[in-house]
Amino acid sequence: MATLGTTICLGSISLIVFILRLWARHKTRATGIDDYLMGVGVAIYLPCYVFTSIVVYAGMGTTDSRLQEWNSVAGIKWLVFFQITYAWSLPFIKASICFTVFRIMNRRRYRTILWAVMIASGLSTTVGFIAVIAVWRPVEYTWDKSVDGQCAPQNIITTISYMISVLAIVTDWTCAIVPTVVVWGLQMKSRVKVSVCAVLALGAIASAATIVRLPYLQYYNQVENYLHNIANIVL
Repeated sequence: MATLGTTICLGSISLIVFILRLWARHKTRATGIDDYLMGVGVAIYLPCYVFTSIVVYAGMGTTDSRLQEWNSVAGIKWLVFFQITYAWSLPFIKASICFTVFRIMNRRRYRTILWAVMIASGLSTTVGFIAVIAVWRPVEYTWDKSVDGQCAPQNIITTISYMISVLAIVTDWTCAIVPTVVVWGLQMKSRVKVSVCAVLALGAIASAATIVRLPYLQYYNQVENYLHNIANIVL
């Protein structure tokens, strides 16, 4: 239930902030590509609410001894859908942040760094998506072992997860640091700079969550009590 509560709470706050952002941009006639990219990211992320609710209902966070067969099948199935939608929302959100920074600066070195962030984020998501659909053949074998299929060594998923997580940490910190450096160099009052930089640095919170999640990625290798252990990663 902690996972469901966290998802609904933080997700609702994010949605409200996004709506207020669109309203402010529309009122000032400043709507740009960064807003559209954020809109795409939010639209892709919204199904995560539904998928998370279903996974929690199916028994995520519960040990195998307390689950029926349908719990495991449904739980893992919708967990896969959650992972896919969540992963694909991130590149658009990070691209939105980068294009927002493009609005206030034209320095080539910073633009190059942010373009690298967008490319790296897109590539990591693509690699993760391919891994999800390629490791298990057919994909249905991921959650339903009664289907004839085969699976690559589970440690492949774990290794890819570590790689993607490290890359996510780097890109998250880059998206937080570069805008802060840019704003600090602008001609404005120090008090305003500190306030704006503090808001921009909130992006580092995302990387903090990823760092906390790292020790739990090993649970991808454990078949026993999978839905119980995976709750630590999803949360």
